Amino acid sequence: KQQSKMSANLRKKLLFFMSNSHPVSQFSQQLPTLSRFEHKFSTDLDEIKAWDHYGNIDGIISQPIGAKQAFPTILSENRSIQWVHSLMAGVDAILVPELVKSDIIVTNAKGAYSEGLSEFTMSAILSYYK
Repeated sequence: KQQSKMSANLRKKLLFFMSNSHPVSQFSQQLPTLSRFEHKFSTDLDEIKAWDHYGNIDGIISQPIGAKQAFPTILSENRSIQWVHSLMAGVDAILVPELVKSDIIVTNAKGAYSEGLSEFTMSAILSYYK
């Protein structure tokens, strides 16, 4: 049991700043590599603060809704955060002053939706002219 507790302490702690009903949350159940991480899905600050690993979060994967309100507290109380990822192409919804002033790496989903969006656009054009 001691070995299990030690290995759990070595695993990275990821906060998925999104609700349990978010499609990423639903998909995550099928993601075997996620079991290598301690993780939490929530946008509720009280619920996040109650998480056993709060204070030692290594990274955040975030939807933009609610981030501006919650991030200042989360960032100031979790000095171990090294990475924040926005599920959107833009990052303006998550760029709070605490994040801008820090050395935390910020990434986004730029280009992740490009192919699907272009296929939809071409399909709509072809359908219209049919």
